[in-house]
Amino acid sequence: MSKEEKPKVDKVKAELDIYRLKDIPGVGPIGEKKLEDAGICSKRDVLVAGWIEMAEFTGMERNKAEEAVAYCRKVLMDSGDQWKSEMTGAEIYELREKMHRFTTCSKAIDEMFEGGIEPRAITEFAGKFHSGKTQMSHNLTLTVLQDERFIKENGQKPCVLYLDTEGTFRPKRLVEMATARGYIKEGDVEARNELLGRVIVQKADSTAHLITIIKHSSHLMQELNIQMLVVDSAASLFRQTMAEMGDAGRKFRMINKMVHALQATAEVHNVPVIFVNQMYDSMDQFNPGPKQYGGNVIGHAMTYRVVLRKKSKVWIATSEDFPDRPIEDVEFTITAKGIEDVKKK
Repeated sequence: MSKEEKPKVDKVKAELDIYRLKDIPGVGPIGEKKLEDAGICSKRDVLVAGWIEMAEFTGMERNKAEEAVAYCRKVLMDSGDQWKSEMTGAEIYELREKMHRFTTCSKAIDEMFEGGIEPRAITEFAGKFHSGKTQMSHNLTLTVLQDERFIKENGQKPCVLYLDTEGTFRPKRLVEMATARGYIKEGDVEARNELLGRVIVQKADSTAHLITIIKHSSHLMQELNIQMLVVDSAASLFRQTMAEMGDAGRKFRMINKMVHALQATAEVHNVPVIFVNQMYDSMDQFNPGPKQYGGNVIGHAMTYRVVLRKKSKVWIATSEDFPDRPIEDVEFTITAKGIEDVKKK
């Protein structure tokens, strides 16, 4: 082995040592096998799963499972893989300034987000029929696939995990946008297949199935270089489930499980989560008007809430609930390229 090759091998070995399960206190070979069978294959997966699933899959007592999760968090924080649990405001400011944000391809919407869609956050796009929700999801998917900042040293390009619950994902639309943007040439089958091959589409047929997919997607994130998770949408499944369930507490416990898994995935893997939601007209006499599905359970879990609507020949994006921005409206349009700014005459 040459001197030039050795540092690379050592680096790979160091990364494996950081992420592997073998050195976690209380997890022996049998426990490791049980975790891997459950789709928990690394320390990152352990953080997403949490102590409850650690205890469930390994048979560990609660205090031992909590210690195991805390150990994984400490190892990853010490390595720089995860943000520290205790930081100064200056440290957080610096980390946020270094974030790689994703453009929406609309300068007006990007300015609303102070630079684009943010990683480690859940961004909700809600609206009624024909409001541009799925168009936004496809648009952001292509943005990530085109982003050269996330090409790994081995040449692996970024991917997107797209959870399609309503059968609205359209690969043809992605190809149309990519061609219009000049990213691929019209009729180039090889380029088309390469592009679409980096979109991992999973379909869920129930709320329980959706939650399972989200929780077990953790091991895919690093392996496939996934840089964005799209859920389009959770509302239809939960509407059906809620109609069938009589216990309101049980309904919202399921929603809480889903949003907790999404929050953990966004933070642990440093990716943005795009959450598409539907809206309905509330008949509540004290709080009437259009409302997003999921109530406060979903509302409190969203980092950014944007409401989309069609107005005449343009679309409107409203920053309904941002942690650091007032409510404002911006205009955009949808073309063959996807989301774009409205051209001023």
